[in-house]
Amino acid sequence: MCGIVGFIGMPVKGTLITDSLKKLEYRGYDSWGVAFLSKGRIESFRAVGSINKIPKKIQEISSNLAIGHTRWATHGRICKNNAHPHLSSGNDITLVHNGIIDNFSELKTRLSGNSFNSDTDSEVILKLIEEKMDSGSDLLHAVSFAVSLLKGSFALLVFSSIEPAKLIAVKNESPLLLGVSDKGIFAASDQIPLRNFTDRFVFLEDGDIALISKNSFECFDFSLNPVERKIIKVESNVTSSGKLKYSHFMLKEIMEQPFVLKDVLVQDKKNFSEISFLIKKSNLVFIANGTSFNACLFGKEFFSRIAGINPRVIEASEFPYELDFLPENSLIFALSQSGETADVLDSVRKARKKGFKIISMVNVFNSSLVRLSDKVIYLNCGEEIGVASTKAFTSQIALLFLLANSFAGKFDSALIELNSVSSLMQQAIDFNLDSVKALSAKIKSFGDVYFIGRNLNYAVALEAALKLKEISYIHAEAFQAGSLKHGPLALISKGIPVIVVAPKDKVFSDTINNAIEAKSRGAFIVGVSNESNEVFDFFIKLPKVNELLFPLVSIIPLQLLAFHTAVFLERNPDRPRNLAKSVTVK
Repeated sequence: MCGIVGFIGMPVKGTLITDSLKKLEYRGYDSWGVAFLSKGRIESFRAVGSINKIPKKIQEISSNLAIGHTRWATHGRICKNNAHPHLSSGNDITLVHNGIIDNFSELKTRLSGNSFNSDTDSEVILKLIEEKMDSGSDLLHAVSFAVSLLKGSFALLVFSSIEPAKLIAVKNESPLLLGVSDKGIFAASDQIPLRNFTDRFVFLEDGDIALISKNSFECFDFSLNPVERKIIKVESNVTSSGKLKYSHFMLKEIMEQPFVLKDVLVQDKKNFSEISFLIKKSNLVFIANGTSFNACLFGKEFFSRIAGINPRVIEASEFPYELDFLPENSLIFALSQSGETADVLDSVRKARKKGFKIISMVNVFNSSLVRLSDKVIYLNCGEEIGVASTKAFTSQIALLFLLANSFAGKFDSALIELNSVSSLMQQAIDFNLDSVKALSAKIKSFGDVYFIGRNLNYAVALEAALKLKEISYIHAEAFQAGSLKHGPLALISKGIPVIVVAPKDKVFSDTINNAIEAKSRGAFIVGVSNESNEVFDFFIKLPKVNELLFPLVSIIPLQLLAFHTAVFLERNPDRPRNLAKSVTVK
């Protein structure tokens, strides 16, 4: 879940690398570092924390070869020695790494004659390369030798002052691509930091080694047999232009959901028809993690109610253990905003080996998940930088609704209905912009907050609880409303907030009765509904909408609730502790 960037080309200032690296901080922000080739020597700098206080020497350095890294710690604590880039003992080779080396302990034993300056698995790779070069190998063959011994996931960038015209990139189960520009050639964990320089990308495959010079590249497999990788032109999305007027990326991404929906719904009807045909012949299984898993719960409900089929929903991290029990005609539907989620990719690879077809719903063009899929639905919601997913979630819900209707032969009418929801999503914001902030000022004082709902609204409660816990660090938990009396009521004490997701639908009365049960035990009841009720101590007012689409309007004020609570607690909602946007390690 680290972010890496590299460049080889015409001489550039150090700020080009550090500015590009800043755009990858959503992938990790425990520590960071850069290394440059300058006057035949490697100059490096490493620091703990976010990318700031960049030394003037690094800002103004002029170099034609550089790498950078922003870390999300896996092996070794957060400290300067464990930050990347790592340097060889002779200061003539440097490396950055994203991923986890499963056999690093075994390899470290093999390298016992070496001295190590860090506790990371990454330094083991560097030592293997260094040993091979010391025995007379060139950099490319040394890297090939090293990676042939590795087990696990890794994206690497390596260069050496001994061979100053080369940058080497390696990809295996961790994201890495090249960007071809007029300045030279970049390498990065994703497209975002490179968009200012190029729209031409090379998407490396697992098992690739790229040998890069200032104006060309060659790709090989780990045995150094040549492989062909084409340059692909990728159009940028209009919603990717920074924070704009907002204080945080998360707030921007919450607020733009109503108009982003219009872009999301620009979909190819034929693609939906072809996917619907595949589903008709199959046993449908949704897999995902985190927020995307919660979106899958809506997919299950939509297909059950609209299409008359009953899919399974399995956590991607648990899916490999269920794989052998799935019917032979299973169709795996994987959801991932980034398309680089390690658990999802691992599950999809194993499903493909079993012969299952793969459909994916992804936001990032040509990501790893896309390349593993038989059919793809793109979210089209623009770059999502905030670690806590918001607009990707509502986009997933909308497109799952559209797909279920496509299966039932109602694509066109569903598209019209979804387009009309855009204005209702804006109303949900307008109704609650100030009041939700006031509620956040109250919520911040509690150590526990509970959410309840029934049917679709339970899935809303799950997502709302996830948002609150991941960015405010308040313990938040969701329950099916009817389960309160079967245990969770024991948690209720005087004043504890219980947030009740209860639109006026067929289960409204039952949910209200559960809210009354909680209130009688002293709970402070927050109602999230299109109809007020006397049991509510605080009312989040929502517009009336088709009950299947209620989640598109109900989740937005709850995202705002989490955001403002985090801000009141002086916690950065864009960068919650211990988390990263793209979970590229299992």
